[in-house]
Amino acid sequence: MIGIDTNLLVRYITQDGEEAPAVTRHLEAECTVEQPGFVCLVVLCELVWVLRHAYKYDRPAIAAILERLLATAEFEIQQPTLVWRALGDYRAGPADFSDYLIGQIADEHQATPVHTLDRKAARHPLFLLVGTGT
Repeated sequence: MIGIDTNLLVRYITQDGEEAPAVTRHLEAECTVEQPGFVCLVVLCELVWVLRHAYKYDRPAIAAILERLLATAEFEIQQPTLVWRALGDYRAGPADFSDYLIGQIADEHQATPVHTLDRKAARHPLFLLVGTGT
């Protein structure tokens, strides 16, 4: 198994940049059902951020990409059950994917509610908005 970095995954998904064809050939040769490429949680969070901010993908498009990654046998996603839960939250709520993933990880470790200043995340029951005094 090989690890997949965010920059490779971005090029593979967007097919942007002169490296994209080589990246596609590389990943399709290296990542197989028998030897999938490993995608960690940090890479997923970075991927969502890059797609949203650099490529201006909307939430439904990003959610569809995450779902395809989770369903692709050639990639092994770290803690896929938590990612699926965070993806469901992301589809339904206003906060960032990374916030929902933080909530799901904390819940898995019985560390909820997650105390936050993020008003969007705080709409989810796994979070608690900390008063700002204003």
